[in-house]
Amino acid sequence: MMVVNLLSLVQIVLESFPVSSSGNVLVFKQFLLQSIFQLPVPELPEGFWFLLHGPTILVVGIFYFKTWFSYLTQLLKGDKQVLPLVLFGLVTDTLTVLVYGIASWFAVDLSWPVWIGFGLTSLLLFSLLALKNSKKNEGTFELQPFKQGVAVGCAQSAALLIPGLSRMAATYVAGRWAGIPALKALEYSLLVQFPLLVAGFLKSGWWLVKHPEHANVLFDSCFVIVIYGSAVLAYAGLCCVQWCVKHEKMWLFGIYTAVLSFCVRVCEIM
Repeated sequence: MMVVNLLSLVQIVLESFPVSSSGNVLVFKQFLLQSIFQLPVPELPEGFWFLLHGPTILVVGIFYFKTWFSYLTQLLKGDKQVLPLVLFGLVTDTLTVLVYGIASWFAVDLSWPVWIGFGLTSLLLFSLLALKNSKKNEGTFELQPFKQGVAVGCAQSAALLIPGLSRMAATYVAGRWAGIPALKALEYSLLVQFPLLVAGFLKSGWWLVKHPEHANVLFDSCFVIVIYGSAVLAYAGLCCVQWCVKHEKMWLFGIYTAVLSFCVRVCEIM
């Protein structure tokens, strides 16, 4: 159970950073636990990883509660100003589902080595250095739901298909290059991810119904402590990311993924 707790901690905390939490879990599991410490690592079912979306949903929901509740209130009041954002979300997530569904239907194999995905994440983050400071248009920004939705949707689709490619990094950078200001790009990156996280979490509920023998993990005291502790760390991590966005420092995370890509590649060769 200790290994499961460690993997859960890595997954939940790193969901708040543009470094691919699933890729980090894979590296942590294969290279650190198995190769270095030679610990037996259980093969966890897909439903378990979807279950870990719960803390992320809570963290992101609390972080943007005031802003997103305001959007919901405007929508219920029939305020047309929020419609471009609704269209943006629909375009982005519909495109993501379509691309992912088509890729799955035709068995498109993008299961490249994880170091490639980390490398692509670094390149995307480093590309931010070529962007001009966009703080000047934070107040005058007008969302273009179709053009920018397609850009972010394609990026999100690629992140779902390529191991090690961070979904946050891909959608944030795509939004920035499509003309979305920094803070809005971060918010929209998490906003379009939110329905997918909820869908995954609901899927985990169905998995528990079909496999009730796995439900005992929810009552393990150590696992519960890890979940709560991870959620707190994830919230702090999201605050850190927002600070980096405000100060145009998001590219710094590319250093981490570049080093990780290099290390994984070297380990694979060895």
